[in-house]
Parts: sequence; C-alpha cells; structure tokens
Amino acid sequence: MSTDETHQTRPAGPEPAKSLDTDSTRPAEAARVLSATSIGNFLEWYDFAVYGFLAPQIGAAFFASGDQVTDLLATFAILGVAFVSRPFGGVLFGHFGDRLGRRGTLSAIILLMTVATATVGLLPTQASIGLWAPVLLVVCRLAQGLSAGAEFNGASTFVVEHAPVNRRGLYASSIISTVGLGIACAAGVGVLLNSVLSPDAMQDWGWRIPFLISLPLGLSGLYMRLRLSETKAFKRAEESKQISRAPVLEALRTHRRAVLILFWAAAAQGVNYYMMLSYIPNHLQVNSGMSGSAALGTAAIAELVLAFVAPVVGIYLYRVGPPRMLLAGMVGFLLMNIPAFMLFEYGTWTTALLGQSLLALCEGMLVVAYTLVQVELFPARVRFSGSAVAYGLAYVVFAGTAAFVATFLASEFDTPYAAPVYAMAVTLIAIAVVAAWLPREYRAARDREAALLTSPEVIR
Repeated sequence: MSTDETHQTRPAGPEPAKSLDTDSTRPAEAARVLSATSIGNFLEWYDFAVYGFLAPQIGAAFFASGDQVTDLLATFAILGVAFVSRPFGGVLFGHFGDRLGRRGTLSAIILLMTVATATVGLLPTQASIGLWAPVLLVVCRLAQGLSAGAEFNGASTFVVEHAPVNRRGLYASSIISTVGLGIACAAGVGVLLNSVLSPDAMQDWGWRIPFLISLPLGLSGLYMRLRLSETKAFKRAEESKQISRAPVLEALRTHRRAVLILFWAAAAQGVNYYMMLSYIPNHLQVNSGMSGSAALGTAAIAELVLAFVAPVVGIYLYRVGPPRMLLAGMVGFLLMNIPAFMLFEYGTWTTALLGQSLLALCEGMLVVAYTLVQVELFPARVRFSGSAVAYGLAYVVFAGTAAFVATFLASEFDTPYAAPVYAMAVTLIAIAVVAAWLPREYRAARDREAALLTSPEVIR
C-alpha cells in the first residue's frame, strides 16, 4: 500500500500519540509558563485592539475631513498599514525565534508593542501639527504591526512546546482565551470612557487613556517573560546543531503546502474576526444609531464568549480532530454571517449582542484549532518562522483590509449585506483549500514527529 493510501485510511483526529510528547515539561513548570505567556499575550492584544475600538475618535483627531465615513475609511486604512508590516515582523521575529530562542524573542516583541502603543497616546493631533500627525501615527502603527506579526505565533509555539502532550489542545486554547480577554478589556475601557466622559472630552483627550495604560501593563508583562525558561524543543535543536541558518526560506522551500494551508485558514479567521472586532462595532454606531458604549459593549461581551468557549474547544480538540474542528469553524462562519447581520439590522443592543455571540462561537472553533495546527504542521527548527509568515501574509491581505473593504462595499452597493458576503467568499475559498490538503499534511506532520523520536539522537 502506498504512503498516501496509508494516510487516507487513518483517522484524521485521534487522541495524540504518546510519542508526540517531544517537548513537554513538568505540569507545574508548564503551568507557570502558561500563566506568564498568557499575561503577555493578553497585553499584546489589548494594545492592538484599542486602536480599532477608538476608530471614530482617532479619525476625527488625525484626519478631520468633516465627513464621518471618510474619516473612518482613513482610520481603517491606517489600521491596514499595521498589517502591512506584519509579514515583516513575522520574518524578523520568526527568524530570531528559530535561530536564537523563543523566550528572548517574545520579550522583544512585547516591549516593541508596548512602546509603540503608549506613543500613540502621546501624539499631537492634526490640528496641532498638521500632516505630521497622521505620518507619526503611521510610524507607530507600523511598529505595532511588526510585533503583532509574530506575537500570536510565537506565544502559540512557546506554550504548545511546553505543554504536557495530553493537554496541548487546552494549552493552545489559553492563547485564544487571553486574546479574547485582552480585547474585551480594551472594549471595556472604551465603554467606561464613553460612559463617564462627554463626547467632547472623549474626543479631546479621553481617547488617549487606553493607549497610555498599556505602558505599565506592558512592562509587567515583559518582566514575567524574561523570567521564563526556554523550551526543550529549541534546546534540543541547539544541542544537536539542528538550528536552521535561514528558517524562513527553509519553511517556504520545504513546507510550501503547509504555509499555503495556514495562509488560507488565517485568511478566513482574520477577515471574519476583524469584521467582529473593528467593522461591526462601527457599523452599529454609524448605521444602526447605537451609542459608542453600547456598540463596544456587544464586542466586549462577544470577546468574553470567545474567551470561555476557547477552553471547551481545547478540551475536545483531539477528540474531534484539529483539521475537522478547523473546518467546522469555517463552515459555521459561512452559515452564520448573514443571520448575524440580519440581527444587527434590528438596531437593538440585544440582537446585536446575539449576532456577535454567534460569530464568536464560530471563531472559537476555528481559531483554537488553528492555534494548535500551526504549531504541529512544522518541525521545531522552522516552527516559529513558518507559522508567522503564513499568518502575517494572510493578515496583510485579508484581515488588515477587512474593515476598509467592508465599509467600502456597504457604501458602494448601499446594502449592509455586502460586508458579510465578502467574508463568506474568502471563507469558501479557505474551506476548499483546507479540506483538500490539511488532513493529509497533518497526518504526515505527526508521522514525521513520531519518526524523529525513534532516532538515536533523541533516544540517547
């Protein structure tokens, strides 16, 4: 029987084989790593989400064209600028993560994001310095994009490599829970400020507060990351002289199909997630007449839904199979986008929350499975780089432009349903690619990992 035939006859989602426990640490140590990494990841995504939630205020402060839609388009375009630098961040930090180690690289990532985000809170507005205001904003967003281009992948790699083998799914889900909690916290701060400050005060100076909060929080996260130990997978690669000279090029050359699979999976995840995160709250304000605090409230609660759904998905991930769970999340988005936007059209807070929560359930299935799959598809020597490049490229093409494209299409076709149709089209392509290639690639990656453990270098 051929290798391909053998792969096709095996189940796609069995319990993880004991031989795959290449890199796990003692449970107590793994839990400490999980806590420290989760706090850093929480802060990273709080920093990055603040910009999207404060888009109306930022648009008026840095562009001030007099037209709300134009200001929002300009603000979302700057949001997209950060995604342009994401692939470069993935290449840069992925290279160092695979060459020099995960711990130091993750510490540098959170430091860069913290400084860039706090600086946004100190920038003068267009009324003060004219054109230089949006230029400096672009510089800060580019720096944020560099760090965000590798944080998710680096944190996922670090946590899964430290995790006990039978808890990899649960540990991977912790990354998503902290993403959800960080973004929910950003939304919560926005809701609080919109509630206690007048619109004029919020526009004049209130929007700066969430950015400045990131400085002490980020420095505490940096301290915790610097105290972590390196993963056994990276130490083993160092000891056996298996460190790749050019991990990014090696990943693209020897794992092209894995990169392509993850690119389209990240495209589906990114376009749908950033619709939830940036486009929908502003859509509810501009088109449904909802207040800023109410719209952000739906986003905050939806992120809490994601945070609590993620560990449930993580527990059952190996029972269902990561490839199947990934596809289930995509199909969920395909089926739920239009119903969610129908709920938004009612214009009430309750229906808006229900629509956002439906999308959050789909996101939980998709992104938790993605978090684990992106780590397991690559060998340790190119794991950080391969996953970061695929993720960064998908985000610059699809996630970073999602809010802009959705706003443009809704305005151009004069229908709110143009936005979800766009997201559904991207998702449909991703389903076709993932369904065709991922099951076989995933089984091959697990076979490769098991074969590695039987080698004399590992057994000795």
